[in-house]
Amino acid sequence: MSFGNKKEQMGKYKEIPFQHLAPIDTVNDKTTFDALDYALSQENIHNVALTGNYGSGKSSILESYIKQKNKCSFLKGLLNQLTKKNTNFLKISLATFAIESETNDSEKQNEKLPQTTAQEIEKSILQQIFFRKSGRKFPYSHFSRIKKIGFLHKLLTEIVVLLLLFFPVYVLKNDLWKIITEPFFKDGLTFFFAVSFAIAFCIALYKIISLTYKFRLAKLSFQDAEIEFDENGRDESLLNKYLDELLYFFEVTNFNIVIFEDLDRFRNTEIFIKLRELNTLLNNYEKIHRRIVFVYALRDEVFKDSSRTKFFDFIIPVIPVINNQNSSDMLINQWNENEDSPLGKIDESFLQDIGLFIDDMRLLKNSINEFKIYDQKVNADDYIKNDIE
Repeated sequence: MSFGNKKEQMGKYKEIPFQHLAPIDTVNDKTTFDALDYALSQENIHNVALTGNYGSGKSSILESYIKQKNKCSFLKGLLNQLTKKNTNFLKISLATFAIESETNDSEKQNEKLPQTTAQEIEKSILQQIFFRKSGRKFPYSHFSRIKKIGFLHKLLTEIVVLLLLFFPVYVLKNDLWKIITEPFFKDGLTFFFAVSFAIAFCIALYKIISLTYKFRLAKLSFQDAEIEFDENGRDESLLNKYLDELLYFFEVTNFNIVIFEDLDRFRNTEIFIKLRELNTLLNNYEKIHRRIVFVYALRDEVFKDSSRTKFFDFIIPVIPVINNQNSSDMLINQWNENEDSPLGKIDESFLQDIGLFIDDMRLLKNSINEFKIYDQKVNADDYIKNDIE
C-alpha cells in the first residue's frame, strides 16, 4: 500500500462519503420481481422462499419490491381494492436472536432446538405481530396497550359519568311516575335529561361489554396482558397458545403477505414447521376472506435435499451481488469514485489482493467507512475544510 507524501501529491483531500449497512430499496431486479409477482398471484401458493447466501441481497430485494408495490397510483390502488388484489406486507425479523452455530457438524445442526429458545423465537414473532398496530384496531384483544387519551375523549368520559350520576338524583327529586307516564315532549328539560341519560347509558354499557371480552374468569383474576411463558407447560408452543389472538389479528387487519427474515440463522427447521401449520390455519379460517402468503428469506442449505421443495410452494434463488470473485472490481469502482480522497491513493494491486477476503457487500462498505474514520482522525489536517478558502 502506497500513500506517499499526501500534502505534496494532493495538498488537501476530499472526504469519502459514508455508506449505511442497512438494506437498500433501490434494487431493480426485474427477473426476481416477476417471480415474486407470479408467486403472489397464484391462489395455491402459500409459502414462498427467497434463497441465497448471507449478503446476497435478499433483504434489499424485498425492500425494493415492497417500495415498488406501495408506489402504485391511486387508480391502480383503488382497482386492487375492488378486485381484492392489493398487497399489504408485514415484516418480521429475528436478528436479535440470531446466534450462529459454532460447529458445522451436521448432527449438531439437526439437534432439536431447546424449548426455551424455541419459545423465545415464538415470543419475538408474536410481539412483532401483535404490537404492529394500535390497540384501537383490536378492541377485543387480551393484549392491552398504553393509549394516549386526548382532550375530547377525557371530556366525553367526564360528561358521561356526570350524566350517569346526576340523572338518578334528578329522578328522585321529581315525581318518578309523572316522568314515566307523561308525554316526553311536554317537558323539554325532562326529555333532554332522558335522552342524555340514554346516550350516556349506551356508551357506558358498550365500554363494559368491551371490557368483558378482555378478560377470562380464571380464579377471579384478569388474564395477563403480555406474552409470557407458562411454567407448568414449557412444552406448549406459544404460537398454539395464542392461536385465537393470531386469528383475530389477521381477521381485523388486511395483511396478506408476511415476510420472515433471519430465521435460518438457527439452523433448525422446527420453527418453520410451526409457521407452516399456522399459515394453513390462517388460510382455512372462515372469517379471513383472503389468501395469506408467508415469504421466507433464508439460506439455501437450511433444508436438505428435496425437503425444501416439499416445504415451500415456490422457491426463488437470489444470485449474490458480491462474492470473493468480483469484490475486487467493486473495490476498484469505489477507488475510482473517490480518486480525490485518501482511498484513491491506495495501490490498485493492494485492493485486488484484499478483495479475495471480502464476500459481503456490508463488509465492503463497513471497511471503507472505518478507513475514512481512522484516516480523518490520524490525518485531520489533510482534508478540505469548509471554513477555509
